Amino acid sequence: LELDLYPGLGSSRFPLYEDDGESEGYLGGEFSLREFKLEKTESGCRFSISGRQGNLAVQPRQLKIKLHLQKSSPSILVDSKQRTEFSFNSELSIAEFNLLLDDNPHQIEFTK
Repeated sequence: LELDLYPGLGSSRFPLYEDDGESEGYLGGEFSLREFKLEKTESGCRFSISGRQGNLAVQPRQLKIKLHLQKSSPSILVDSKQRTEFSFNSELSIAEFNLLLDDNPHQIEFTK
């Protein structure tokens, strides 16, 4: 899964809904739902991923996050821990890194 994030003036949110794609199990709660939220902060932006809801077991997988910036390489905190492993393309102003998307909520802070 790959996400391209474009921070704006306000906030945006979107759901990620998954089911098995084959049965009607979703009618009985066999689905996975989580919410992604991107919001502007005074020092940059915050990207929040809710914990997984629903009864469908989803295997943890890599989530590639591409943050389209306006200036320089950011400082990145993932769940309150400094992230030093990321790439920054200065020509395109894009910071990119991977995050393990598991059942837990995550919060990512990007600061200038």
